[in-house]
Amino acid sequence: YEALPGQLLFCVVLRDPVDRAVSHYRQWTELPNLVNVMSRKVIEESLDLAAFTALPGQANLYATFLGKIPLEGFAVVGLTEAYEETLRLFEVVTGAVVPQRVDNVAAKKLSFGAKDRSALLARQLENV
Repeated sequence: YEALPGQLLFCVVLRDPVDRAVSHYRQWTELPNLVNVMSRKVIEESLDLAAFTALPGQANLYATFLGKIPLEGFAVVGLTEAYEETLRLFEVVTGAVVPQRVDNVAAKKLSFGAKDRSALLARQLENV
């Protein structure tokens, strides 16, 4: 994107790192993409959630996708947990109206205790 002309505004919406990892795991186990090497690994090795979150790349997923841009370089940093507020902030900063969507909401959430959540979070420290 750095090669694009004009002034660019970068925006990102992040999710709680544990919730993101759980969602990512569910996506790959419930709707496997066998073309994707990591998705195939999860399926072929029958990895559980703990093993999945320990895979290389899961601990620093946000850093990988954000690339060289630090959070301070984004005009908007939103949170899925504050979705409506994030959309309003995006509109104020960019002038663009984005309609609210709720089309990718899991019908059933995985539940786990505080101890399990802490263990998962410990594997996501680079994303916190």
